[in-house]
Amino acid sequence: MKKISSLAFFVLLSCAQQKPSEPVATSTMEEDTLATTVSEPVPAELPAASEPELSYKTIPVENNGVLEALVNNPFPKDLEAMKAMLDSMGVTSEWENGGGLSYDSAAISYNRSYGEAICEADIQSAKLALNKGITIGMALTDFLTLTGIKSWSQGTLRYEYTYSAQEHTYTIRFDFANNVLIRFFYQKDPCVIYD
Repeated sequence: MKKISSLAFFVLLSCAQQKPSEPVATSTMEEDTLATTVSEPVPAELPAASEPELSYKTIPVENNGVLEALVNNPFPKDLEAMKAMLDSMGVTSEWENGGGLSYDSAAISYNRSYGEAICEADIQSAKLALNKGITIGMALTDFLTLTGIKSWSQGTLRYEYTYSAQEHTYTIRFDFANNVLIRFFYQKDPCVIYD
């Protein structure tokens, strides 16, 4: 009896020390059975998770000298100088002579047939500064002090200024999230007026 209990003890001990194995499913196939594997094709690139669209509280701005000057000249440099600056920083950008300048977080369209008329700009990067010392990433309080705007609120804000002159309507928007400027949008409509 002692030998049987010792044997049972060793068997239990050896079973407890064995690594668990994963079950393997096996099946036999007959010779005339066709086996196929069905799977979805793997995309070459997985789609990036899109950021949720922000909902802005729009605050219209009227009669503002700083923003009026900005609609007439939104950038401190001309577009070729901005392209050269981006190149010197190693930023890959696209340049269409007479049409546009863009990189991963900014796009400017313009028309050279009327001087260098900027038609539209969508800037979401601090690499391209705006006139009047405005840059992406600036604090809301600094923006309000610089522009003299008294209207302030909590939340995701959009300050919008519209100005009309010489048959053009200019619209500029400053989008703020967490009290930081994250986007500047500029539009001149129509961009060019032909006589």
